Amino acid sequence: MEIHRMKPENPIIIVDEAEFDRIDSIAKLKEEEVERLADEKFLRHVKNNGVHMRFRINGVEKVIRQEVLTELNYDERGWPQSISEEVKYAIADDITHYVNKHFEHYKNDCKEMVENEWGRHKAKHEKKIKYWKSLFFITFFVLLVECIYRIIQ
Repeated sequence: MEIHRMKPENPIIIVDEAEFDRIDSIAKLKEEEVERLADEKFLRHVKNNGVHMRFRINGVEKVIRQEVLTELNYDERGWPQSISEEVKYAIADDITHYVNKHFEHYKNDCKEMVENEWGRHKAKHEKKIKYWKSLFFITFFVLLVECIYRIIQ
């Protein structure tokens, strides 16, 4: 394969016959073939470049050994625009099923931890509310007694 450009500012490129045939065959592909090739490249990219899933429990970071795609924003990752939405949604559904299945027990643990924390904070705030209500009634009663005392004098 030989590619020559005569001058840097010149847009004309001279190629040998094999390279011309390769470029010509790519240019003549039908839209369905382009979609099929794009889907194949996308799936190959996902398979080869999976992301390790990480999660944190009690400040300890854990890594799951299986490679899982965690980012579902395909445009920001630079994947081809021509990938059909069905392929993207199929991958997202597979990931959602995987996460729900393998991390269900962590969901229950986190729920218990949150309920425990909420119970502690709720009890603390209820004690404060009870204290301030008591202080209000005592102050109000003392003020009422003082007013009655002054009226009587």
